[in-house]
Amino acid sequence: MRAQRSFGIRRGVTLIELMIALVLFILVFGLAVPFFRFQARSVSESSGRQDALQNARYAQSAIDRELRIAGAGVLPEQPLLVEAAAFAVTFNADLVSTDSLDPSAIYYDPAVDPLAASSMRQAAPVTLPLSAVVYPDTDYVLNGIPSAAETISFWVSVDST
Repeated sequence: MRAQRSFGIRRGVTLIELMIALVLFILVFGLAVPFFRFQARSVSESSGRQDALQNARYAQSAIDRELRIAGAGVLPEQPLLVEAAAFAVTFNADLVSTDSLDPSAIYYDPAVDPLAASSMRQAAPVTLPLSAVVYPDTDYVLNGIPSAAETISFWVSVDST
């Protein structure tokens, strides 16, 4: 008697099994895609908020730093604070000078425009941001020398974009 080998019948995947696997795959994929989309959108929105918050902190720090020097180098009759409103502040300070020997200047910059590093003149007044106030109403001089204090304005307005 010969020993018979039993090779077993190899069967393939039936159409029903294939359809069940396909339906399960579509269900899992259909549930996963919206979840990943939501996660990607959340990360994007969070990143945008973080950028805006970082920009706001930088602006607050810059304004705070410059408000602390308000009044530096102003003449006795020159106002320290020109205007303070809900969304705007304007003050005088000798912020920058082209003269390295200027004792009241906060910063020295030889490349700055000399007209930007001196006080505003009565002959060329400006309307202050977010107000109807026109400044200056007088020239600030001491012994015939004009004040070196610049007028600095900060204001907040809605971004038009």
